[in-house]
Amino acid sequence: MYHFTRKLSHRMGLAVLGTATFLTANAQCVAPTVGCAGSDRNNSFIGATTPSTIEYDNVVSLFHSTMARQADGRVLVWGEKIANSGGNVTAPQELNAANYTGLSGEILKFAGGSQTNVSSQHFVLTTNGLYFWGVDSWGVGNTGLTLQKLTIGGQTNGLPAGVTPADVKMLFGSARVLGLVTCSGDVYTLVAAVVTADGSAYGDGSTISAANNAIWHRVKINATTNLTNVVALRGNGRFNFVALTNTGQLYTWGKSTFLGDNTTFATRNFATLMTQPSGITPKMIGMATANTDNTSSYYLLATNGNLYSLGINGQKQLGDFTTNTRNEWVRVQKSATANDFLTNVRWISPNEHDQGLANTASINAITADTVLYAWGGNSRTMLGGAAANVAIDPITNVGGLTASDKIIAVETGGHTTMAIRKCSSNFGYVGHKSGGSMADGTSADADIPNYTFSTSQINVCGASTSAATLFPVANATVGNTYNMVASPAGGTFTVLSGPATINSSTGAITITGAGTIQVRYQITTGICPSSTQVSFTSTTPVPIRLEAFHVNRTKNGVVLDWITSKETNSRGFEIERSKDAKEWSTLAFVASQSENGNSIGRLYYNYTDEHPVAGKNYYRLKQVDYDGIFEYSGTKMINYGDKDEISIYPNPAKDNIHIDGLQVNDIVKIFDPSGRIVFEYTAVLFSTELSVSNLPKGIYYVEVIADNKIKAREKMVKMGTE
Repeated sequence: MYHFTRKLSHRMGLAVLGTATFLTANAQCVAPTVGCAGSDRNNSFIGATTPSTIEYDNVVSLFHSTMARQADGRVLVWGEKIANSGGNVTAPQELNAANYTGLSGEILKFAGGSQTNVSSQHFVLTTNGLYFWGVDSWGVGNTGLTLQKLTIGGQTNGLPAGVTPADVKMLFGSARVLGLVTCSGDVYTLVAAVVTADGSAYGDGSTISAANNAIWHRVKINATTNLTNVVALRGNGRFNFVALTNTGQLYTWGKSTFLGDNTTFATRNFATLMTQPSGITPKMIGMATANTDNTSSYYLLATNGNLYSLGINGQKQLGDFTTNTRNEWVRVQKSATANDFLTNVRWISPNEHDQGLANTASINAITADTVLYAWGGNSRTMLGGAAANVAIDPITNVGGLTASDKIIAVETGGHTTMAIRKCSSNFGYVGHKSGGSMADGTSADADIPNYTFSTSQINVCGASTSAATLFPVANATVGNTYNMVASPAGGTFTVLSGPATINSSTGAITITGAGTIQVRYQITTGICPSSTQVSFTSTTPVPIRLEAFHVNRTKNGVVLDWITSKETNSRGFEIERSKDAKEWSTLAFVASQSENGNSIGRLYYNYTDEHPVAGKNYYRLKQVDYDGIFEYSGTKMINYGDKDEISIYPNPAKDNIHIDGLQVNDIVKIFDPSGRIVFEYTAVLFSTELSVSNLPKGIYYVEVIADNKIKAREKMVKMGTE
């Protein structure tokens, strides 16, 4: 059992900006610089009150990954397939330009969806527009998994025509769908439909097509009338949505929807008014789904704390102690005794961002007295408790929690639950641990039936635990001073070991040498006296920080592009080339763009080798300082030959393949041994990198086609990811 005087000494590999400031004692969220009037990020979790401004998405969990807004405005991410490369992140890292190249602007909203552990999609809206990384099912981005800024329907901010980032009130994501609500109450959807019925999620009566998948749709209540005055939008991973208006009305549309009027589910192409329980004012809405189509379940939390449910109930997800489908709203109960209803509910969190798997139609709820209830499918113990892969009725103190555990926030993922407990700086976790989903620094696979708090420190917006929380400094270098991020305010900082000095009251830490530094933060007053400590590594500053280095074949030769995010005493770059990566020659010198050789912002460089050799060309950068010190970049290789010569490499391939020698509009197709096309791409450059990470291990055939003629055909061996 956790005691208030216990020391919290978990180490955490968190990337934090060194210039971050302190949090206030009550961890009030940093307000966005732009947005809807009256918006309130603190109106969330157990403190959620006003229905029209509830922040549903301070934490968003997909199947095995999570995005979480911190009280100081940073967004931390961790888990399966959430890295910029599509890989795993085993400990929280900041969603910023350092970790996601190309991201810029202040983060306003974020959303995501997953198709179990097969693929995932992540969206982030900043003041500069909408960005995406992951598997693009819509066809709105470029090939590859890395972060990119979207242009949709000709709008360079990626948003519907006439909508700016400041106009977005809510961004909701689930498997293959994204929904958007504006400050004025308009609703738009971006839907990657697969079969005809999926297109109903467009919400405007449009017919399914690739073109309609790649544009925003303004949701309507009929062919000519827009849905308006919406304040909240939710859905599930089976192409269904539900919306709440500022007058307390509920609308639904999609592939498998219920109206609550004692009729069965149906596909609805337009937003349709629902019947709701009489005498209540809606506060929160939600949906869940099971592992097949036509399995929608709805949740409606009233302002009086009563919770209602509707729809499919095969996994006991409606919480009425039956498995009967309900075509009308029923009250959630806390026992099988008649009329023993669950009351005083403050917050609900259904599994809404994932496509659904067997026994994952699940939900958690928190009552006003900080008690956590859970019910529905318990796949891989995702709700807690020893009864895995079965359906459970509403239960409290599940997963080893006790009456002394005061739960103030909860988020249900596709295969996990994370809970935030008063006086605990680390979050609690149950369910399937995989790909870093538990944020404990490992990617081990295991079922966690009882809540463990051996995770990572977080300080989620709207869910202050009042425990001592401290974050390490990322990219600390000798000679610099950083402000350590801690909460609550008023504690004491101490350097326990390592080359650094610190101001005990402000947390300003000066790095005096290279090595491992350990810092403690201690709170001796308030409701949760406690201490915590972190470790991080400091290094000697390098002359430059090379953020990116690419080579591409063009009509005029080979173009080298590189980006630096920091330069110190830099004179410039020698461009070196080799035929064999052993003997190198200097092609040219590119002077530094920085003033007097020093820069802390991004600088962009390029150079064109107009006379590459036939065959393999290896390139590297030699960065040279004014004092003669130099440093080499990594090596890049590109194959250059006749304009019609196609080169496909590496082979065997694991994550990506490179194709050189393309012409614009060449078609690249990848076939499996049966002749089925598993990937198709139309070239827009003379060389490209294609992701094959989602293809199963085996033999494939890559064809390049021009003018209906095969230019090249090569057998490719796809390696496994283990």
